[in-house]
Amino acid sequence: MEARPENLVMPVRYAGKEGEVVRAAVFGNDADVGIRFFIHPEFRPAKSEIMGYDVYEDLEMIEFYVDKLNRITTMVTNEHRNKYAELYNRFKQGLGSSGTMIQGWNQITPSERHMLEAQGIITVEQLAEVQDSRLAALPFGTAAMREKAKRHVAAQSGKLDAEKYGDTILALQRKLAAMEEREAARLAAPTKKAKGRPKKTKEILEDGTESIEPN
Repeated sequence: MEARPENLVMPVRYAGKEGEVVRAAVFGNDADVGIRFFIHPEFRPAKSEIMGYDVYEDLEMIEFYVDKLNRITTMVTNEHRNKYAELYNRFKQGLGSSGTMIQGWNQITPSERHMLEAQGIITVEQLAEVQDSRLAALPFGTAAMREKAKRHVAAQSGKLDAEKYGDTILALQRKLAAMEEREAARLAAPTKKAKGRPKKTKEILEDGTESIEPN
């Protein structure tokens, strides 16, 4: 084995920071175009030769799903990071996809799923945003599936709103319940009689005299 040059700095394998998660691929969409952020392990021949074993480097990649014949894959740039900031941040933090994958959606059949994926539709949110002008080029029945997707997205949006404002809604409900209890208690309480002698009222008789009677 050849001697190692004295000034050679040996590369160190990245072991990850403590508590750092392994980033899985994240799927999303830009209107009706599917997007995937993922890590590609790129083989490094020069470093492998130095180390004596295969060395790979993790590269951030982005893939655009147009249809089964058109998938554009490139390295992530700052333009991608800024344009798809929300999706990229989920990818960077290892949070996973925020949407619903077509593959795990139980509102369509396996054959429908395969047809949609062949057209580059990989999330329910992407399906919900398919434009009318594109329907003619998609499999028969896509319009009906799109309506299902729209209902799913609307339901998920309502669920997220409920989670976001749940504490506020609960506090208001408790406040309203307390007000109703106080009102019910007030109505159920016996009416208090006025203290002191009863007041007298005057009545004018037919002969013009006054008659005073207690209330």
